[in-house]
Parts: sequence; structure tokens; C-alpha cells
Amino acid sequence: MRKTVSGFTIVELLIVIVVIAILAAITAVAYNGIQARARDNRRSNDSTEIQKALELYKIDNNDYPTSGGGYYESTNTNWTTFATALKPYMSNLPVDPLNDANHYYRYIRPAGTSYGCSDGSRGNFYVLWFIGYEQAANVPSTSKSFICPSAGWISDATHGVWQAWQY
Repeated sequence: MRKTVSGFTIVELLIVIVVIAILAAITAVAYNGIQARARDNRRSNDSTEIQKALELYKIDNNDYPTSGGGYYESTNTNWTTFATALKPYMSNLPVDPLNDANHYYRYIRPAGTSYGCSDGSRGNFYVLWFIGYEQAANVPSTSKSFICPSAGWISDATHGVWQAWQY
């Protein structure tokens, strides 16, 4: 009499393990893309909120907040000075979701003729950078591309850059 043994062969088990591994890899890649898109969306929302606060500040003070002769960067302690200036217009000044050497926000308000950006006829201006967009397709279409000859400022696929004039 023959005894029948039921169960899976080693080949069948290996096939199942390989299929599960492939599905796990696909899920991990998709999840990372979703996380990057979410961080980029937050950067875009932050840019809108900061720009609104800057315009409200200008209405009350006839100019944009000074940047003290340099940049305010979200990775630097001087970001709190910028936050204090905008406190009446936004409760918390946002920082980049990653806020590291490759992902940060930057603000500068030089004089109207600084860096060769203008002849001065439009008054002072500010430049607001959102550095480190993770997916080029997520950089908002309202982002401007410009060059100020004396500053060497550039914008590229990973930067959201906004510039506003006092008029």
C-alpha cells in the first residue's frame, strides 16, 4: 500500500516567496514616491502661506521684511528672526519637511538695485527659495526662473523660486 504525502514542494514554496518579495519591492517603491510627493506638496503650500504673510507685512509696513544684509535660511538659527517679523501674519513660520543641507527654505530682501536684478524703478524686492523639491514635476508652475547677474542666482528643476517687487 502506498502512503500519500500531501504538502508543497520546495519549488512551489520558492515561487511563492519570490512573488511576495516582488510585491513588497513594488509597494516600497510606490510608498517612497508618495512620501516625496507629499513633502513637495507641503513645500508648495508653505510657499503660498509665506508669500501671503509677506504681502500682509508689506501692506502694514510699506516694504518687505529686511533680511539683515544676508539670507534667512530654515536650517539656520536666523530663521527665528524672520519668524518673529512674520509672527503677526502667521502663527508658525514653516520649515522644509526634511530641513537639511539639501532641502530648506531661504529668504532675502536686498535693496532694489542689488545684484543687478533691477534698475531700482520698482523698489525693493524679495526672493524666496524652496530648495530641494524631490520630483521636478512637482515644482509649481508659478515658480519663476531668473538670474541676477551679480549674485549668480539660478533656479533649476529642484528649486521653487518666487520674486516680488515693492512697486
